[in-house]
Amino acid sequence: MCSFTATTAIEADKPVNESEPCGRAGLLFAAYLGHLPSIMFLLEHDPNLISVRDPRGRTALHLAAWRGCYDCVDYLIKRGIPVEAVDSNGATALMYAVKDPKSVHVVEYLLNHGVDLTKKDFNGNTVLHHCCLSKNEEGGKVLTSYLDKFDPQRVICNATNENGETAVHIAVRHGLIEFLLLFIPYGSKSISIRDAQGRIPLMCGIEDPDIIDCMRLVLACMMDTPAAEMSGLFLSDRRQSGWFSWIFSFDHSTFFLLFLFLLSLVFFFGLFLVSRAPLILF
Repeated sequence: MCSFTATTAIEADKPVNESEPCGRAGLLFAAYLGHLPSIMFLLEHDPNLISVRDPRGRTALHLAAWRGCYDCVDYLIKRGIPVEAVDSNGATALMYAVKDPKSVHVVEYLLNHGVDLTKKDFNGNTVLHHCCLSKNEEGGKVLTSYLDKFDPQRVICNATNENGETAVHIAVRHGLIEFLLLFIPYGSKSISIRDAQGRIPLMCGIEDPDIIDCMRLVLACMMDTPAAEMSGLFLSDRRQSGWFSWIFSFDHSTFFLLFLFLLSLVFFFGLFLVSRAPLILF
């Protein structure tokens, strides 16, 4: 509705101010819908609208980046909108851009403008965390290629949120195998970082086939880690005690022979019951 009002104002060449629907709210709706003519009209008539925010603290840049509106993002930045502005949760426009795989070109644009990748939202999530939370593997690939050049110390790659999770924890949980294939060589330390519950990324996967593939990939990368160091990364498992650990200490051939022995016992016990059946019946 606001986008329509702004378009009507453009055609009628009417004055614009923040009190009208096509002013404050109109700019935000135009940014969300990717309607560049409305954005241009509103800001040319009232440059102060560049600072307006919605109830969640989002600027027009947040909304345009989220929707992947490249031309709108470019125009807003050239008009001087704060690139590092955060919403009420501490999220930047780049964090919004990585929510949608279709916004990958906007992600590249913002990266080329030197946005601060070290920023975290109020939950401690970096743009990498947001990317994995949104299951955006294409955006993750772009970020990884960028961080390979501009994060030599891997500070951002290995950053943790308030739950102690790295991007790899989240990626494994969501089965983002394509992202992990590219990211792990650069953020390999992440595979051994524990979250607040003491879990390494490998322990975040459960039954999903994609997650199993991710677990195999992480395990392959951990093969170079000394056994003494790797054993301390896993939580104690009550199943790895007593007879359970004794059985699984056998090699495959011994385990197979044990299985045949038990199977033969069951077979002969069955024959015994059959032979005793007449006595039992009578």
